[in-house]
Amino acid sequence: LNPKDENIRFDFAKKLSWFKKFDEAKGHLEFLLQSNPIKKEYQLLRAQIAVWTNTDLEYAKSLLGKVLEKEPNNLEVLTSLAELNYQTQNFELSEDYIKRIERIDAQNINLSELKNNLVTQRKRYEEMQLDSLLNEARNLLTEKKCIEAVKLFKIYFSKTSANESVYLELANAFVCSNNN
Repeated sequence: LNPKDENIRFDFAKKLSWFKKFDEAKGHLEFLLQSNPIKKEYQLLRAQIAVWTNTDLEYAKSLLGKVLEKEPNNLEVLTSLAELNYQTQNFELSEDYIKRIERIDAQNINLSELKNNLVTQRKRYEEMQLDSLLNEARNLLTEKKCIEAVKLFKIYFSKTSANESVYLELANAFVCSNNN
């Protein structure tokens, strides 16, 4: 009924985001940002949707930075920046934002969830790095680049305890390196 009313459109975008209709909410927010690009409420919600959907993270970072300049203690912005940074494997910066939230409001309801998510994301990233290292060692062994494979297996073992089959793969790499 009132397509030009920014307040109604913004309220509608908020409600859409509550019901996880992010694409539709994003469309309304893009419209609002075109007509009023410096309104911090529009910037914040658009950035939050990007973080929640793990899309347009550079754009979200830019929008959140603009809002943070205006409101350096805005807990919603700090929370979104903490989430954005652990999503992009910038764990130290995420931790810094969590500490800022803690200094502003030690009883903040999002703190424990943010801390748990940070630990989970960091652990998942480290596991992915280890898997990648192991796969690279296996590929080198398959390509008969045995000395390089041994080196990577040793690095892998220095970072984690492995099961028996990985030890057998290392043994195969040693045998292969002695034969070449």
